Parts: sequence; structure tokens; C-alpha cells
Amino acid sequence: MEKRLELLETRLAYQDKTVEALNEVVTRQQDQIDRLERELHRLKAVLENALDAGRNADP
Repeated sequence: MEKRLELLETRLAYQDKTVEALNEVVTRQQDQIDRLERELHRLKAVLENALDAGRNADP
């Protein structure tokens, strides 16, 4: 019984470590997604401004 409990504790510790590592990956990915979304919005604004300027330019 004690050996089984020891095995379960070891597995739980490993799973806790794995969950923590996965959480760090997900957090980094979300940060990257947030940065990419901000950059996408910025680039869309730049493109829209350039298109507007092109439409309003004298022929």
C-alpha cells in the first residue's frame, strides 16, 4: 500500500510540473497573440491611411 501511495505521489508531482510548464507555454502564446493583434490593427490603420491618401491625391 505504501509503495502504491509513493507511486501516486510521484506521478502527481510530475503532473503538477507538467501542468505548470504547459501553463507557461499558454501564457507566452497568449502574450504573443496579443502583440500580433495589436500589430495587425496598427498595420491595418497604416494601410487604410495610405489607401485614403492615394484616393485623395491629385491625378
